[in-house]
Amino acid sequence: MANPQQLQLLRSSVPAWNQWRSRNSKASIDLSYADLSGSSLLGANLTGANLRGANLNQSILIRAILVGTNLSEAQLEGANFSGALVAGAYFNQAILTGVNFVQANLAETYFREARLVQSNFAGAALSGADLSGANLASSNLSGAHLSATNFSGTNLIKSNLSEVYMVGSNLTRANCYQANMAGADLSRTLMSGACLNEVDLSNAVMVGVDLKMAEMSGANLFAVDLYGANLIQADLKVANLRLANLSSANMYGVNLYGADLRNAELICAFINDAYLYGADLSWANLIQADLCGSDLRSTDLTSANLQDTKLEGANLKDATMPDGTPYGSDGDRR
Repeated sequence: MANPQQLQLLRSSVPAWNQWRSRNSKASIDLSYADLSGSSLLGANLTGANLRGANLNQSILIRAILVGTNLSEAQLEGANFSGALVAGAYFNQAILTGVNFVQANLAETYFREARLVQSNFAGAALSGADLSGANLASSNLSGAHLSATNFSGTNLIKSNLSEVYMVGSNLTRANCYQANMAGADLSRTLMSGACLNEVDLSNAVMVGVDLKMAEMSGANLFAVDLYGANLIQADLKVANLRLANLSSANMYGVNLYGADLRNAELICAFINDAYLYGADLSWANLIQADLCGSDLRSTDLTSANLQDTKLEGANLKDATMPDGTPYGSDGDRR
């Protein structure tokens, strides 16, 4: 439980508290399970404090210092941490609905299984943070720095991650349904088994990303850079991949039913045993691509570049070939 003298001092005056902390830098701070709801703690030095289970609902912690602070299981609904230094803090299983972390430094902070619905992380630094299993549905992370961040199993449904820097992060099995990730840099990110249905990834950079068995039906991947990506058995049915760069990507067994691949770059792409029924590949660049054994029935290959493309064993029934003529079921042009 909270130290009553420390709690009284903090409640009475933040400047007095900070002066006491500067003179007693090695003192152990115990504010666990304290009721600080609605408190104004602007600029408070809470470094290393134990605030486990504390009630800080609607509290003001603007520019506060919480380096290494323990806020696990705390109640923090509507709290304002904008501009705060929170690096290395612990928010595991905390309730943070509607929290404001705008421009906060949250590097290597722990949010495991925390509830962060409708929270605002715009412009925040979350490099190396752990948000595995957390609920960030409908949250705003636009412009945040998220390199090497752990989002495995995280709920990001309808969240805003536009223009984020997310290089080398982990989104394995994350639920990003209808999230906005337009213009994000997701290079070398792990996204295997993630739900990305109806996600907006237009103009995103996803070089070398791992999307093995990811669900991406109806996703907007307009002009996305997926060079060298792993898309083995990913589900991309009716996805928009117009002007996308998929050169050297591994797309073995991918589902591209009805996908829009107009003007896409697929140079040296490996697309064996894939399902492309009804896909639009008009004006696509398929130089040296490998489509052996793939289902290309009813695909549109009008003006596509098939120079040195491998099509052994591919099913081209009712496909429209580069010169505009249809392919017959018996393998002969009609």
